[in-house]
Amino acid sequence: MIYSSEIDVIFEFSNNETAFQLSTMQMQQTFQGVSLTEYEIMVAIKEYIKNNINNIRETFFNSLMKVNHEVNYSPSVDFLVDGLYHFEVGGKNKASKQVKSENTWVIKDDLEYPVGKSLPLWVFGMLY
Repeated sequence: MIYSSEIDVIFEFSNNETAFQLSTMQMQQTFQGVSLTEYEIMVAIKEYIKNNINNIRETFFNSLMKVNHEVNYSPSVDFLVDGLYHFEVGGKNKASKQVKSENTWVIKDDLEYPVGKSLPLWVFGMLY
C-alpha cells in the first residue's frame, strides 16, 4: 500500500508489486522501478476493469446490500438476500433463464429502467 499526504486516492491490489497512485497533479505507476506515463496507466486500469467487470458488479451489489440486509452465497444464483430473495448480477445481456421463482431477480448493468424481473444495477446505489 502506498501512502503520501499528496495522494488523493489510494489503490491497493492483491499483487504487492503493483501500486497505483492518483493525485491531482500527476499519475504514476511504480512497477519494479519502471515509471509509466498517464496514458499507459489509464490503459492498465481500463484492462483491469474490463477483465474483472463481473467481480466489480457483484462487489458493488454486495457492498450496498449488506449494509441493511443479510447477504449470503446461493448455489443457484449469485446472492441470497435475507434468506428469501435471489439475485443474479450481470451485464445488459444477462439472460433471465435463472429466474425460476417469484423471488428471483436479475440485476443488470447498463440497464436504464426496470423491465420485468430485471432491475438496473444503479438503483441499488440508492440503498446506501
